[in-house]
Amino acid sequence: MKAVILVAGKGVRMGDLTKDTPKPLLKIGSKTILEYKIEALPTTIDEVILVIGYLGDKVRATIGDSFAGRKITYIEAEPLGTAYALWQTAHLLKEHFIVMNGDDLYARRDIEECLKYEQSGLISKFSGGMSGGKMEIKDGLVVDILEGIYDGDGLMSTGLFVLSPVIFKYQMLKMPGREEYGIPPTIIQAVHEMPITAVYVTKWKQISAPQDIDVSPEEMAGYME
Repeated sequence: MKAVILVAGKGVRMGDLTKDTPKPLLKIGSKTILEYKIEALPTTIDEVILVIGYLGDKVRATIGDSFAGRKITYIEAEPLGTAYALWQTAHLLKEHFIVMNGDDLYARRDIEECLKYEQSGLISKFSGGMSGGKMEIKDGLVVDILEGIYDGDGLMSTGLFVLSPVIFKYQMLKMPGREEYGIPPTIIQAVHEMPITAVYVTKWKQISAPQDIDVSPEEMAGYME
């Protein structure tokens, strides 16, 4: 099975840390974010497709053509959104696959749980407000993803999905109010044909500010379980 990891962004919110280093190559302890992510993948993943853009040559030099026993394939994409990046890999994806953000940390056990379903989306509860994709769930299935800023409590997308190649029959859609093509609005138009099971996260960390890479070895070990 193949995993697509989206690592083309500039990571502007990380400030000077990403001036000369792509965000997925920032280090947490002795390893980069991307190294942790690949090592945390279940053994059923035998190939990783990295969609690169900003400082992509540094990603290639660090990860190489194989890593952690997996083949690594590179696809270059312009910064036109997550759906655009994923669509550049369509010719390589003939079976079910997993796609995830390149700068978030996911636990192996959660990825394994997602892979139990034909299609799934990893979701997290939030309280006190959030910015991102708010998930609407009915009978255990994802029925809508609403991008925006929300108060109160709810469910949010973590940016990790198991999908079928059927998705590539559909037209990419832009994120609300933006010129980028997004995975959330694009996949929602297909849920009648490929139902997406909601899987609740047990451990997940967004790397969205410089202080987020200050993670203890004990906490990082939890992502490998």
